[in-house]
Amino acid sequence: MTDQHFAAIVSKSEELAKTRPAYYQRKLWLLAVLGNLYLAAVLLTMIALQAVLLFVIVQEVMATGRIGWQVVFCIAALILTIWAVLEPVLVKKDKLKPEPGILLTRKQAPELFALTDALCRQINAPRVRRVVITDKFNAGVEQLPRLGIFGWYKSNLVLGLPLLKCMTVEQFKAVLAHELGHLARGHGKTKHRIHQQQLRWTELAEILSADLRGFLFSPFLKWFVPYFAACSFPLARMNEYEADAASVRLVSKGAAVEALSASNVIDKYLQEHYWPQVHQLADQQPEPVAPYLAMGRNLAAEVDAAWAMHWVAEDMKIQTGPTASHPALQDRLKALQATPRLVLPAAGENAEGLLGSALQAVTEQMDREWQDKNRAWWVERYQRGQNNRRQFAELNARVASGAELTVEEAYQRAQLTWSVGRNEEETLRQLLALYQRAAQHPLASFGLGAWLLNRGAAEDGQVLLEQTMRLDEGFTARCCEMLRDYCWRNGREEEAHGWHEKIEAHCV
Repeated sequence: MTDQHFAAIVSKSEELAKTRPAYYQRKLWLLAVLGNLYLAAVLLTMIALQAVLLFVIVQEVMATGRIGWQVVFCIAALILTIWAVLEPVLVKKDKLKPEPGILLTRKQAPELFALTDALCRQINAPRVRRVVITDKFNAGVEQLPRLGIFGWYKSNLVLGLPLLKCMTVEQFKAVLAHELGHLARGHGKTKHRIHQQQLRWTELAEILSADLRGFLFSPFLKWFVPYFAACSFPLARMNEYEADAASVRLVSKGAAVEALSASNVIDKYLQEHYWPQVHQLADQQPEPVAPYLAMGRNLAAEVDAAWAMHWVAEDMKIQTGPTASHPALQDRLKALQATPRLVLPAAGENAEGLLGSALQAVTEQMDREWQDKNRAWWVERYQRGQNNRRQFAELNARVASGAELTVEEAYQRAQLTWSVGRNEEETLRQLLALYQRAAQHPLASFGLGAWLLNRGAAEDGQVLLEQTMRLDEGFTARCCEMLRDYCWRNGREEEAHGWHEKIEAHCV
C-alpha cells in the first residue's frame, strides 16, 4: 500500500468516525473478526489435511493389524502443524519482558503506588502491579498480551526518571492520569481493544516477515494489516483525546495544560542544552560526571524563558499530519478549550520525591550505568581537550610574540577560542579578521559562514558557504550538510531536502 493510498483511507475513516461513529466501530470489529477467522481457517485447513492423512493410515493399520511408524509420524506432524500455526500469533517469552529499566517495589515508593492505585480506581482501570524506571523522558503503560492477538493483557507502568525530575508533582500526576486513562474500562474500552488488536496484527506481520511459516499468512496479511491500520488510525487520536480528558477529570485542567505545554520544551532542552553541556564537561574533567543527579534541580532557572516560549510557539504551529497517531499540541489544547501555559519546576518542586526511598538508589544506578557506557569516549575527549588546550596556548603565545599565523593556523585558533576559551565575541572577531585577510581562501569563508549560519545571520552565512563550495568542491558535502540541518531545525523542510539531494549528487 502506498503512502498516498494509506493517507486516503485514514482520511475517509476519520470522516466516517465523525459522521457515523457506531457504523465505524462495527466496521472495525468486523475487520478484527475477519482476521481471527482467517487464522482459524488456516488452522482448521491444516488440521483437516492431517486428519485425512491420519484416517488413511489408520485404515491401513486396521487392515494389517500393525501400528507402524507412519501413525506416530502423522500424530507428531499434526501436533507440530497446530503449533506452527498458533505459535506466531501467541506472544513469545521474550515479548513478555518489560522494557529494560529499574524495577520499583511498593515498599520503596509507597506514595507513587498509592497515587497510581487511586487513579486506577477512579477510572475503573486494572491495577498496575509493576513500575519500571527508565532513563527516557517519557511515560507509558506497557500492555503485554499473554495470548498474542487474542489479548489477556498484563500492564506495566514505565516512567522515565528525567520526567520525574523535570516536571512538577501536579504536572506529573496529569501525565500519569493520561497514561492510565488508556486502560480505562467503560466508555473507551471498545476503541481501546480495537486499537490493541491493530497493534498486535502489525507485530504479527513483522514477526512473520522473516519466518518460514510466512507463506501461510503473508498473502492475507499483506493486504489486511495496512488496511486495518489505516481504518483504525483515527482511534489512536481518539484515545489521546480521551486520555487528555481523563487527565483533566482526575487531576486538573491547569496541570494537564501545563504538562502538554512543557513536554516538548523540556525534551528539547534536555537534548539541545542539558546533554551537550554534560558532554562539554569532558573537556575539563578526566572522569564522567553523574548527569542524572544534577538533572532538573532548578529547571525554571536553567531554561531560558525566551527560548522556551519560542519553542512553545513553534509547537503551536505544527499541524496534525494525516498519518500522525498523536494529535498536534494545538489540536489537543483546542479540545481542552485552553491556550498554552508553560510552567517549569523551581528548586524542590519536581516530582522525584514520589520515588521515596528508591530515589537515591535509582539515580545512582542510572548514573553508574551512564558512566560505564560513556567512559571510553569521555576519556578520549578529555585527552583531546588537553591537547587542544596546549595547542591553544602555543598559538596564543606565537600571536603575542608577533608571529603571523598561516590561514590554517588562524582558523584553528579561532575554533579553539570557542571550544576551549568559550569566548564568542573573540571567536567572531578572529573569523572576521581571517576572512578580511584571505577572502578567497575556502577555509576563511567556511569558518565565518558556519559561525554566522548558526548565530543569527543565516543569510550571510549561507552566502559564504555557497562561496566556499565554489572555491573548493571538497567542502561541498560539509557545507550542504550544515545548510540542510539548519533548514531542518527551522522548519524549512523543502529547502532541507534540496540540500540533502545536493549531498547525494555530490557523493555519487
